[in-house]
Parts: sequence; structure tokens; C-alpha cells
Amino acid sequence: TAADGWSVVPLPGFGAAWQPLKELSFLAGVHRGFSPLAPGQAAGTLPEDSVNVELGGRWKGRRGRAELIGFFNRYSNIVGTCTGSSGCSDDQLNVQFNGGAANVGGLEASGGVRGKFGDFSLSADGSYTLTVARFASSFSSGFTQFGNVHEGDDLPYVPMHTAGLTLGLEHDFGRATLAATYVSAMRDHAGQGAGRLGDFTEAQLLVDASFSVRLIGHLFLTAKVTNLLNSAYVVSYRPFGARPNAPVTAMAGLTWDLDGR
Repeated sequence: TAADGWSVVPLPGFGAAWQPLKELSFLAGVHRGFSPLAPGQAAGTLPEDSVNVELGGRWKGRRGRAELIGFFNRYSNIVGTCTGSSGCSDDQLNVQFNGGAANVGGLEASGGVRGKFGDFSLSADGSYTLTVARFASSFSSGFTQFGNVHEGDDLPYVPMHTAGLTLGLEHDFGRATLAATYVSAMRDHAGQGAGRLGDFTEAQLLVDASFSVRLIGHLFLTAKVTNLLNSAYVVSYRPFGARPNAPVTAMAGLTWDLDGR
């Protein structure tokens, strides 16, 4: 870093793709990740630096698609930033902390199918992500989500499993959609093992629904209901104690769609 505060950081990257068939392709990439520090940080605080690798394949046909991507991110230093929502005191707001080395890797899978039945179109789209995020060094931090970290501890607020499924029904008169989202429990602070009450958020399964009905021409009546089942979960313990997800919420309105869909 230069004395005037300027720095030059090379961010090399490499990507390659191979398409052996019209419907099938494979990809690979290696890139450097870098996030500079905000102004005014304490001496000794390092920017976030990582090497990111991905490898996978995609298939796309007339009636469906599928994708599977593996990824691995090696952080030489991962940074934690204090905000009001993370439960930091006023004197720590916007302060950044070194998080040491960390490894984040996993798989992303997604796919979808389409079908036509008379005047109706049906669709189903799904996705799943497996993420394993762990510290690769031991240290003590003033950032409350880090604390006393041991090598192998899980990173806080990174779910291991996330998944989604969306079903759609479409006609010239409108469209209806039903979507389900799953997020596994997450650690509130770095650690290993089963933990105690308050160490983890709760796993969430939320269902949303929406529809639109053509009234005339390009004018549609639209409605959406989030958390259709009114499920209640502890989604965070920050900034000050257990926090629930939003309750069932309904919205309705009129939409002018120039595409007519």
C-alpha cells in the first residue's frame, strides 16, 4: 500500500468452456477475489483476499435444463464487519476485523422442466446448494460473531443446506405460482459440534404463492402471499436476542404488462 492510500491489486482470472454436444457444456474457472478495507480501519487490519475455483456442467434441452457446479473458495483472510444488525456496540460500528484463513466449498445444483397441455403451460424449477464454510486458523477477535475461533470452526450465518422448488401454471388468462424455500439452521457465532440453546438459528421452510389474472388487454390483477403457512422460526439472534421471520403477508395490485404475459 502506498503512503497516499492508493494500492494496485492484480486480479487475475482464467475461465474455459467446452461444448461437446449442442445441449451439453462444461465449464471451469479460477479467479482471485479481493475486497478492500473501508477507510479509517485500525493498523494491522488486512483486506479480504481469496482464490476461487469452480467446475461443472450444464445441459439444456427442449423441455428441460440441468446444471451442477462445484466451487471452492480459499480465503487467506476473511473479513468481518460490525454493523447495527450484527449486534455491535456503537463504538464498533463499521469497524472491520481480520478473520484469518477460511475455506468455503460446496455444490450448486439446479434444474427445471416445461410441459404444454392444451392451452396450459406447466413448469417446475428446483435448486439446491451445499455449502461447507470453516475457519482454517485459530485466533481471538473483538468481532462478536467470531470471538475465540479454533481451526475447523464453522463460519456464522452460513447455512449448509439451501433448497428451493417453484411450480408454475400459465394460461393466456394469467399465471399461478407456488414456491417453497428451505434454509438449514445456521450458527450464530463460530464454533463446532451440536452447541447449546442460542448457538443456532432454526431451520426454515417457507411457502409463497402468487397469481395474476388478465382483466382486459394488458391489464392484470396480481396478488402475492408470502409465508403462506404462517410458519414461525428463529432466523437470527442479532442484534439483541432472538428474531423471528416475517409472518404471513398478502399484497395485491394492478399491473400493466406491455408483453401481455
